[in-house]
Amino acid sequence: MDLKRLLSQLDLAADWVGLRYVEEITSYRWVRDGHPQANQRDMTAGIMVEVLVQGQFAYYATTRLDSAGVQLAAETAVKLARDAARYSVFQFTTAARPANTGSYRSAFSQAEESVSPAALNQLLIRATERLKVSDKIVSSNAMAQIVRSEQQFVSSNGSDIEQQFLMVSADYSALAQHG
Repeated sequence: MDLKRLLSQLDLAADWVGLRYVEEITSYRWVRDGHPQANQRDMTAGIMVEVLVQGQFAYYATTRLDSAGVQLAAETAVKLARDAARYSVFQFTTAARPANTGSYRSAFSQAEESVSPAALNQLLIRATERLKVSDKIVSSNAMAQIVRSEQQFVSSNGSDIEQQFLMVSADYSALAQHG
């Protein structure tokens, strides 16, 4: 995503503009009693426009990633800031958004692609089997979720920040009945 190009193409009257692009890919796997219940992968992406107009910040987001979509979102944010300015109790300046640059990538011991969906499902199936430690266990569940998030932020005063996160969560449960 070329946010700098999108920022340079904006045509609007604002004291400051920021664009934040977020893309998340989520893989979700769930097994109950040794049988897969969910195997899905979703992707979401969008851009949030932040503007400073007449001392007020306003925001508007869009899933349209083209110039026209970002322009429309920016114009809406400008309108919201102007509307808010009529009721302001504080006048912000560009000093509230100093320029920052940098990048961050979360640490992880294995790449997301290093474990196939089939291998992860097998691991979850084995987990539900191992949770049945007694005849009183009537149901067992195992879930794994992997989220890869990429974020980029640029602004009219030179900010340029990139972040990448890989988050893994798991849950295991067993339901028992006595009597």
